Amino acid sequence: MNQKTLVDLLELLLKRRGAWNIDTKLKFVVGNTELGVLQVTGKIEYAPLKEGAEATSTQS
Repeated sequence: MNQKTLVDLLELLLKRRGAWNIDTKLKFVVGNTELGVLQVTGKIEYAPLKEGAEATSTQS
């Protein structure tokens, strides 16, 4: 899945419901070795871009 497809999918989901509360843990495992756990807690809100504004990309 490329970055634009992911952004479009997230935008569609957020348009339907203005905000999402998240509370999750992401576990990083390679083979049978656990590298660590990242806990993510917060709120994601939909804020549409203003007319004429372009989304910036962190990809080079």
